[in-house]
Amino acid sequence: MEKMKSPVKSQYKQARKDIEKAKMDYYLVQENSFFDDDVEIKCSKCGKKCFCRPYYPRNAKIICVECLGKTQPEEVQERQKCM
Repeated sequence: MEKMKSPVKSQYKQARKDIEKAKMDYYLVQENSFFDDDVEIKCSKCGKKCFCRPYYPRNAKIICVECLGKTQPEEVQERQKCM
């Protein structure tokens, strides 16, 4: 009997390939887990425990939402003040 491939695993593999092709400096993660298969990971800036999807890019720096706000370029922060 031939073993069937899991459609979910093949989707993860394809998602990982697509993400790895994209050049990313940072990958944004969140403090809350919304899915059963989320992966626990630490922010590369502050070390806080966060969660992300299992196909996150291994070549990008993992960063939480709070740290991202602190690392935005000055011009973006200036635009946000005007809003």
